[in-house]
Amino acid sequence: MRNYSGPIEIPASLGAPRVVVLGGGYVAVKVCQALRKSVAAREIDLTVVSASTHHVFHGFAGEMVTGRVSP
Repeated sequence: MRNYSGPIEIPASLGAPRVVVLGGGYVAVKVCQALRKSVAAREIDLTVVSASTHHVFHGFAGEMVTGRVSP
């Protein structure tokens, strides 16, 4: 097994590297936001695989369950 300490060179003939995000939850949305500039510059090809076509934000759900905020 090799350890790579720097960027991996990808031959231009292979096209842009492909990034696959599994799921459409909160972390997936943050990953997609972080990769937005790379997608716009066509540096990567981003694919999101999710069972649903939308994201539902359940903000403060943990805080409400623990009583830290009122509904």
